[in-house]
Amino acid sequence: MKWSVLNFAAAGALNKHVGDFEMECHGTGIPAIETKDDMQRVNEFCKENNCLLILKPHPVQDMSVVSEIGLSNFFLISDDLLREKGVQLYQLLGRCDAMITDYSSVYYDYLLTDKPIGLTIGDIAEYTAKRGFVYRDPTEILKGEVIRDTDDLLTFLQHVKDGKDETKADRMVVKNKIHTITDGSSAKRVGDWLIEQLQKTK
Repeated sequence: MKWSVLNFAAAGALNKHVGDFEMECHGTGIPAIETKDDMQRVNEFCKENNCLLILKPHPVQDMSVVSEIGLSNFFLISDDLLREKGVQLYQLLGRCDAMITDYSSVYYDYLLTDKPIGLTIGDIAEYTAKRGFVYRDPTEILKGEVIRDTDDLLTFLQHVKDGKDETKADRMVVKNKIHTITDGSSAKRVGDWLIEQLQKTK
């Protein structure tokens, strides 16, 4: 079976399993992957395990190395490509088997899927000093499998493949704090409310 992971701020994987990365990146431009050899290692894992790693970079992020190497199981997407295909980012996100991100707000949205989340937050001390967080201790809210390097990334992908999700219980606690309604019908409620308001103006 194919599976995928969507990686925000730089990359992701699609089932082929999906994950999402979002952070400042150095070397390859992909969080937790420092060298081209590491990229090849991850690509080989994905090939062997029928996984697609979907990369969603920031608009100003240089991801040219991905195209240069020609990795078979890395798929780079952009806002322009999504518009061309008539696909919303969150439609894709919902189909992914996992997500990799850093401090992006997409983390809170993805909690609703109850799917695995990998966190590239190795620079959390530096980020706290430079930009800071709303929460005094962001690790109380950010729950997921921490990815610091390529070995951690491969471990996370293996866990997704095997259906192993050790941080699910912690994420559910956060989800229930952040989201008061989780029945998947929010869009319908908004639509019903708008119709009700329009009818009142007639």
